[in-house]
Amino acid sequence: MKYLVMVPLKVKGAQGETDIPVGQVVNLSKEAAIKLLNEGKIESLKAAVKIYSRILDAYLWVVQDEADREALEGVSEPVYTAGEIHKLHAQKPAPEDLRRVQEVKQTFPGAIVREVNPKTPEARQERAEKAIAGENPERAALPARGLFS
Repeated sequence: MKYLVMVPLKVKGAQGETDIPVGQVVNLSKEAAIKLLNEGKIESLKAAVKIYSRILDAYLWVVQDEADREALEGVSEPVYTAGEIHKLHAQKPAPEDLRRVQEVKQTFPGAIVREVNPKTPEARQERAEKAIAGENPERAALPARGLFS
């Protein structure tokens, strides 16, 4: 995979030590890139962006698809695909629900967001009303109070 060098690097090779300047594009294996990505010394040239979320008070990666996620396997921050970000945006979860998603993705690298189930009674009530009104056809009507409420 190709990466953009963000800080001057020195690389030891068969011909000795080589300087790699900022802005140089290098081709690295996933294993060789992980540490440099985590240290901010290189950035992926594929559709991968490291961002800071004020809501989460944490960094995360956003990639285009599963192949890009696999290329970042081993980075210290959770990795979200564009599809997961679109799902989260459409569901409009509360900040505490986003924090739960982030915690799961941090604990279980590679976990995929399918759906966010709100934990507050108000959010569950709103989802139930939408389901009853037919605004959420893929889900059956949800009870206002669940078994574990």
